[in-house]
Amino acid sequence: MTPTPTAPPAAGGLRLVRPALADVPARVRLGADQRAVVDRLLAGTDPALLVVGAAGTGKTLLAVEAVAAALGADEDALFPSPGRPSPDEVLVLAASRRAAAELRDRIGARVRRTTGQAMVRTAASAAFAVLRARAALLGEPAPTLISGPEQDLALAELLAGHAAGEGVPLRWPAGVPDEALTLRAFRGELRDLIMRAAERGLAPADLALLGERHGRPEWVSAAALYEEYLDVTTLRAGTPDAGARYDPAVVVEEAAEVLRGWDAELPGRPRPRWRLVVVDDYQEVTEATARLLRVLQDDGARLLLLADPDAAVQTFRGATPALVGRADVVGDGPGELDAHRMVLDGVRRHGPALRAVVARVAERVAVVGGAAHRRALPVTRDGLPVPATSPEDPAAGVRAAVLPSPAQEAAWIAHALRRAHLEDGTPWAEMAVVARAGSQVTALRRALGAASVPVAVVGSDVPLRDEPAVRPLLDSLRCALGPDAGGAALDAELAARLCCSPLGGLDAVGLRRLRRALRAEEVAGGGGRASDELLVEVLTEPARAATLPPAVRRPVSRLATVLAEGRAAAALPGADAQTVLWALWDAAGLAEPWRRAALAGGPGGARADRDLDAVLALFRAAETFVDRMPQARAAAFLEWVEAQELPSDTIAARASRDAVQVLTPAGAAGREWDVVAVAGVQEGVWPDLRLRDSLLGSQALVDVLSGRGARPAAEPAADARATAHAAAEAGAAARAAVLADELRSFHVAVSRARRTLLVTAVSDEDDQPSPFLDLVEPNDEDDDPRRTVAPAPLDLRGLV
Repeated sequence: MTPTPTAPPAAGGLRLVRPALADVPARVRLGADQRAVVDRLLAGTDPALLVVGAAGTGKTLLAVEAVAAALGADEDALFPSPGRPSPDEVLVLAASRRAAAELRDRIGARVRRTTGQAMVRTAASAAFAVLRARAALLGEPAPTLISGPEQDLALAELLAGHAAGEGVPLRWPAGVPDEALTLRAFRGELRDLIMRAAERGLAPADLALLGERHGRPEWVSAAALYEEYLDVTTLRAGTPDAGARYDPAVVVEEAAEVLRGWDAELPGRPRPRWRLVVVDDYQEVTEATARLLRVLQDDGARLLLLADPDAAVQTFRGATPALVGRADVVGDGPGELDAHRMVLDGVRRHGPALRAVVARVAERVAVVGGAAHRRALPVTRDGLPVPATSPEDPAAGVRAAVLPSPAQEAAWIAHALRRAHLEDGTPWAEMAVVARAGSQVTALRRALGAASVPVAVVGSDVPLRDEPAVRPLLDSLRCALGPDAGGAALDAELAARLCCSPLGGLDAVGLRRLRRALRAEEVAGGGGRASDELLVEVLTEPARAATLPPAVRRPVSRLATVLAEGRAAAALPGADAQTVLWALWDAAGLAEPWRRAALAGGPGGARADRDLDAVLALFRAAETFVDRMPQARAAAFLEWVEAQELPSDTIAARASRDAVQVLTPAGAAGREWDVVAVAGVQEGVWPDLRLRDSLLGSQALVDVLSGRGARPAAEPAADARATAHAAAEAGAAARAAVLADELRSFHVAVSRARRTLLVTAVSDEDDQPSPFLDLVEPNDEDDDPRRTVAPAPLDLRGLV
């Protein structure tokens, strides 16, 4: 069922229509390797278990079943036995919010126990819960979490202020050109450097000292901006009425410090405590998360760590796969948890052909803590070995294709997906297309949609302000507020844009017809005003449209009513952004038509789905803004949304429908489909060996803090040749790390398929296939047999 906004409750919140939780089988037969892990966990003899398995060995399933076994979900007793933890004493950590939501649904359906708090969280969410508990016990205001768009906005304002000559002068080294300071890419590098410093507990002074010691003047300049960032966002100490504000990079480290000093700060007060902590995708954790896990372990929690060190997609956010190799080490260093290592040896996701491809990719990844998990072999769902001579599904297999152009590549993928749907009976929802970058995702989404393939996209690739369904609501909000309240007066350009938006429902021809009708009435009455002025007038006064011809009256009358309702809501005492937005949305009457269109399917249904998701995200943003700043004017929310340049992550409900997922490896991690197409495997695109932090060197900072950095500036090399050699070694090491990250993300992409894997590339005058394509289907011939062309479009209308 497609979620739509409904009337807000009396408290001012937003109720959502959510789809019912899908049921799952109550019991799953585990393989011998998985059962051995559960038995050892229940025995309780180890402070921590590290379970390493290749892709498809059932690690996430094992997490679900381990929690169910620990809670006694299969016991018939009404209450759990005294030796078992309660649901509130079990914590499951996932790598992302989407993964946490999916794992929460699976565990909830499997365990069917009521909990007083969320059992499945991200590390940042669990850490934030600790900080909220501390604030409540101290009687302080609840803390808040800063989002990525808010961080980007704060840094953009600071850099713009320095560019205008405000505040203390901030000088960047010659390697950082002035024109780079206004670019989003530079702010991305700056955010990354600051977050890596914050994760490791570095204060601005510490970062500046490291910059001076290692000859990195850009770190010194960034440290000054970091100091201002802490002051502006009140990162470590909130205002008296708003509470502390934390960003995800700092919140985990802060929570670990709070738990370490809990007894000294809050003696005798109950602390957040868990008896069992399960970490899915441990290879995606940061060093801050590893330190938090060590604190929880010292507090009596048993740890179950599930990892595949060959697959990681969060390294750009600080994930450290090397922590997998240190988890079974005894000590107090980062990630040293004295865990007992166990290996899953059965691959349950795919057969021999797919397993061979995944294994070839994994072999190229640098070994982290052993390679025994790479020897896993395909087994059946019951854990029995798959005979090497057993016939596979005729539709299964691996296919690499080289196309003559990007358009041909998209057409070939569309044809393959349609054939799998029509001939093999594969549901659209059991197919996915994975691309290296967001720009490729956007292009593929459009091409597949044009080929009548229903497409769904995980998340959004544009800022919230630029969503087609959100832009008219923001324009209407600006008009409803008016110039006196921080909005804007309705002018001819804005009026025309609103008329041609979903709120007005006109197209260019309809707008021209409306202008002619208004002008005809004006001339008939002896007036001489232009159509621009008349258009503004008819939208400002709803009664003015009554005299227009019926063909143009209804759209303009509805739009005028929407604006009037918004102005009336804005005039109410205590009106906030959420109140005015709801008045506009309710008067527009678009919820039910869009819901019907979404349920009807087709290209129009896909567009309606996306529009409803965007509107829900807007209301969620308004709700969050009002909760954080209840006294702020509605115009402040308008400025806040307009200033954001990054796509916003949201926990608002989203539609779920039968459509092909188009996503990046980060979105595909932890999921699986029957058919997966990996597109755009081009030289220079995948792998992309460009250094990610070429200006500010966040990875170099991580290397310095881990003891792998270059010698300090105070200890110069013996001669220029040695200096050049050291620089070359550092550059080679940096590129090797980037290649490893690219291999891990490619490993994630090709290992998502259960039955069929399609990998495509383009070969023309400008583009060449990547060497990664040879890992899928090796080729040593001069005449590449993988070259093909897209088949002619099939007229399959009415059959989909």
